[in-house]
Amino acid sequence: MFERFSRTARAIVSDAVATAAEQGDAKVGPAHLLLTLARADGTGARILADAGITPAMLADPPTGPAGLNDRELHALRAVGIDTDALFRRLEEAFGPQALTPPAEPAPPRRRGRLGSPFDARAKKVLELSLRETIAAGHTSIDSAHILLALLRQGLPEPAASVLAEHGLTYDHARDRTRELLDEAA
Repeated sequence: MFERFSRTARAIVSDAVATAAEQGDAKVGPAHLLLTLARADGTGARILADAGITPAMLADPPTGPAGLNDRELHALRAVGIDTDALFRRLEEAFGPQALTPPAEPAPPRRRGRLGSPFDARAKKVLELSLRETIAAGHTSIDSAHILLALLRQGLPEPAASVLAEHGLTYDHARDRTRELLDEAA
């Protein structure tokens, strides 16, 4: 199936492995594919950019106290929780490192065949990208087809929220994909 991928789509799939490694993840998931796609120079990235979505928005933001990101901290504050006071009291009660997540152990080294670097959801995205290509009547899998597959499969948070906030839906992306790819043909 990999031979049906365009040069850009191949680079996205290959670079997603490096993106996962940079983030300390053992396997590539849909969020890694989306972030790599947003950073690439292709139709899928153009659709994201046209919707106002940047790679920085999709990058898993650094976590703050207790592993919470800015969006989660804002949500707590919105319901009246004084997070600064809460974290201060937790540290007083449990020690200064109480809110620091424990270091994740390195994944065990396996002998012989290592298997796929992609998790089951990422594999499904790659399969769906082929289906999207066939359904559109295109001959090769483009980055936009990967984007459609990601939207069809569903994305984990916070990526799903970013796309929803910018109004990027499967239907909109499908129409834009056909428009851009038919224009290029």
